[in-house]
Formats: sequence, structure tokens, C-alpha cells
Amino acid sequence: MVGALHLVMAMALPAAAKIEFHRIVYNPSGSDTGSNSHLNREFVVLHNTGARARAIGNWRIRDLAGHRYTMPDGFRLGPDRYVRVHSGSGSDDSNDLYWGSGWYV
Repeated sequence: MVGALHLVMAMALPAAAKIEFHRIVYNPSGSDTGSNSHLNREFVVLHNTGARARAIGNWRIRDLAGHRYTMPDGFRLGPDRYVRVHSGSGSDDSNDLYWGSGWYV
């Protein structure tokens, strides 16, 4: 009887890019003055752990209290990049986004 040897090669596929909460800073130190500069010291950092940019425009961040933030339409997070979402107001760019909340989230 002739035996056959089959070699099956498993190729490692690149892991799908994941968007993860990298850091959450809530209740920043100091008095809760509600000033925009103090509100912006409260933030979350998202990280794209993959090797490809991800389109995350219109994705939502929400908490158990019902606060919601929607990522800007068309926003892309580059490979191995971070973006910080601040509670207060400011000018959005590729590194920092602003919730526009008038009080702490």
C-alpha cells in the first residue's frame, strides 16, 4: 500500500485591526470648575492596533449614564495611531477630537 504525505501549510493571516480604549481619564485633578480647559483634561484615548487605517467615522462612544459622542463623518484612524476624545470644545484634528460637552462626562 502506498502512503501519501499531505503537507498543509497554515499561513498566518494578519490580525484584523482593532480599535481599543487605550486610556480613560475621568475626574481630572483640581476643582470641577467646568472651564473648557479643565473639561478637556477629561478624555478617552482610542488606539488602532492594526497595520491598516480604519474608517471609524460615525462610530459612537457612550457611557452608562447615556452620554454619547459620535465620531466625525469620514474620520479615519491610521495604523498604530491614537486619537484622544476630550469632553470639552476645541478644533478637531487627527490627534484630538472634542465632544463639545458643557460639563464633565
